[in-house]
Amino acid sequence: MPKISIILPTFNVEKYIAKALESCINQ
Repeated sequence: MPKISIILPTFNVEKYIAKALESCINQ
């Protein structure tokens, strides 16, 4: 269980960073 709670936020952060990079490139 602790492993999952560490992996999930990291996954969400990676998704957020990917989205931010994409919008920077598209501008």
